[in-house]
Amino acid sequence: MIFYHTEEQRLAAEASWEAEGIKKNATPETEIVTFEAFTRAEDFHQKYWLLGSELVYELRDRFDSFLEFVDSTVAARLNGYVAGWGTLERLEADLPAFDLSEEGEQLLLDIFR
Repeated sequence: MIFYHTEEQRLAAEASWEAEGIKKNATPETEIVTFEAFTRAEDFHQKYWLLGSELVYELRDRFDSFLEFVDSTVAARLNGYVAGWGTLERLEADLPAFDLSEEGEQLLLDIFR
């Protein structure tokens, strides 16, 4: 699902939905709906790709709680890269902001590639 708050967001979502359909020559199954309320997913869904990688050990001492980890922008970005999203150029540009060890950076690059 894609949730929107404003008419501008709805139009952008619809344009993206249509472009993706054209690109894949199929009708996307993604629904576009008005945002009404946020519900946090179960713990086992949180940062799924990151938790399934060895890179999570690099982060274990950074957070005081699982909720702090889940709400972390760094963890969210790393989860996306571990899942294969983004570009190598963007990942390389983002690496300094993640404050990983040299081993952690190399592990992330190896996973991403």
